Amino acid sequence: MRSADNYPRSNPYRRIAISFIVAAVAVTFLILYYTLGRAEITLELATETEVLETNVTATTETAEANLPGIILTTEKTTTKTYRAQGTGEKEDKASGVVTIINNNNASQSLIASTRLLSPSNILYRISTQVTVPAGGSVEVGAVADQAGDASQITEPTKFIIPGLNASLQQRIYAESKNPLIRQEKPGGKVLASDIEDARNNLKELITQQALAELREQLPENKRELNVVYKTDITKATSSEQADANVSEFDFTMTAKVTAVFYQADKLRAAALAVLNKETSETGKEILSLDEESLAVTITDVAIDNKSAQLKVKFLGHVSWKDVSKIINKDNLLGRTKPEVENYFSAFPGVKNVEVKLSPFWVTSVPTIADHIDLNIK
Repeated sequence: MRSADNYPRSNPYRRIAISFIVAAVAVTFLILYYTLGRAEITLELATETEVLETNVTATTETAEANLPGIILTTEKTTTKTYRAQGTGEKEDKASGVVTIINNNNASQSLIASTRLLSPSNILYRISTQVTVPAGGSVEVGAVADQAGDASQITEPTKFIIPGLNASLQQRIYAESKNPLIRQEKPGGKVLASDIEDARNNLKELITQQALAELREQLPENKRELNVVYKTDITKATSSEQADANVSEFDFTMTAKVTAVFYQADKLRAAALAVLNKETSETGKEILSLDEESLAVTITDVAIDNKSAQLKVKFLGHVSWKDVSKIINKDNLLGRTKPEVENYFSAFPGVKNVEVKLSPFWVTSVPTIADHIDLNIK
């Protein structure tokens, strides 16, 4: 019988060696996994339509970076008389204009208050006596027989004339083209809306008169230039206040009109130069501009009228150019293919995304940004 001393003893160095080898293999595998793992992400881009906005300086002095322009200013004071629109109250009965048509071979006289009957049995009466020539027609006022909204007729309607015999009713009748409604009572009361309408109308009148005068000041070879302008009201008064019981009132306005005359192609070039620079800094490029969408406004004018700040807006067709300025690779680290696709779905400039992971055992984007290749298709 063998004693215990005769059994082979386990070698502690052998166990240590095996553990070291296993750990080394694991570390090697992890190193290979992270160092060999790569992600190639290819983006198919779409064209975006964006509102492109920038500022351009128009100046009367020569400056390479600015827009050459002619800046003129004038101040005008004008008074105009306006009619009050009424009290806002309506007549009791609906009324309007109808056309009496005579397809008979003889003229037809109709006395005032001759009845007209609609297909829905709404009764109207003509306001004055008329004679309708044979084969002709006459327009005449008509008033509803009954008061209230129920007698209003808003659609074109054909009326018979009950006072004529059945045979003549087929050849002589009335038609309405415009609505027959309760009209506003003629009034002598100034409404707040009357004053506001007068203000807007007079401002536009002064503006157009001033622009015509300023354009006349240009040399003949410059009078076809484009213009952007602004009107600043310095004083505006109405001879009557709201609710005044008068039929008309005077409105007086003093306004300063500033006009910047420029060449459209040079404005476009100046704006595009700035927009291209600003857009490229965001990693995008402008493919084209919608010329019809151009909008120009004056934001500021120098006291000496030698320069003016213009805000220029275009609708532009834009695409990505440098994805590194738009996409932060850190946002992709460790994502799976579906997660990467979902991430790019939030970008309107991306039409499609293709993700390739390598080697074959890699199932997600590496956690090292340098191992991610972003390409544009």
